[in-house]
Amino acid sequence: MADDSDPHIRTKGEYPPQLQAIVERIEPGWWPKIEVGKGWWPLLERLDQRLAQIDPAYVARRVRADNGHLRFEVTPGTHGVSLHALKGAVNEAAAEAARTCEQCGREVSTTTLHPRRVESYARNSPVH
Repeated sequence: MADDSDPHIRTKGEYPPQLQAIVERIEPGWWPKIEVGKGWWPLLERLDQRLAQIDPAYVARRVRADNGHLRFEVTPGTHGVSLHALKGAVNEAAAEAARTCEQCGREVSTTTLHPRRVESYARNSPVH
């Protein structure tokens, strides 16, 4: 089993329960992998719950971090469900992710030298 400190758990059966539901929704043929740090896990759990309210059969394709941005590709699994509604929920989660440290889950400050890299700060000193 993968170490919980590993931000990119690689094997389908090694995800914590809060992410397993998302892994199970990944469309066959797509890599069943969630590539985000542990700090975003609670955010993904909330996103999964919100998406399931919109479409209980929604399908995920790719879930990853890309230069500090959440990328969550989703498609409706139920005829008649609005892709726009699903993407709206994803966009809200992506905005939250932009304010959340991917590693520890704390509120972030974007550095001026690396505007795409987010780090958490406590009393102006880096946490990690």
